[in-house]
Amino acid sequence: MIGRGAAYTPWIFADIAREVYGIDIPKVEICLPAVYADFVVALLRFVQERRLGRMKEFTHYFAKNYFFGHTLACAVQGAGSVEQAWQRACAFFQRSDEQGVAEAEQRLAEVTALLMGRGIQQE
Repeated sequence: MIGRGAAYTPWIFADIAREVYGIDIPKVEICLPAVYADFVVALLRFVQERRLGRMKEFTHYFAKNYFFGHTLACAVQGAGSVEQAWQRACAFFQRSDEQGVAEAEQRLAEVTALLMGRGIQQE
């Protein structure tokens, strides 16, 4: 049973198809900060009142990808806005995933500009 594992490692389905069923799917390198950034951008589809709650819920599972991920989950859980949660997540990534931050530096900057430029909380 896959269960919650799919919530924090959605690429597990490609791994299963490759390993169990022998399907020729190329293995993709996952950049966790970029995955998180893409999720935050996807939150913009939801009404403002739902964004922070969904971000906190996703982060609870996503944080399990990191050895000390509970610090990410706690930091985001205590945030009062999507912008604040994003800033806290970025601070965590800078401390805990230097390689991921280096790979996704431009994407992280784009999301920061998007969040701060749109004034998401006031929509």
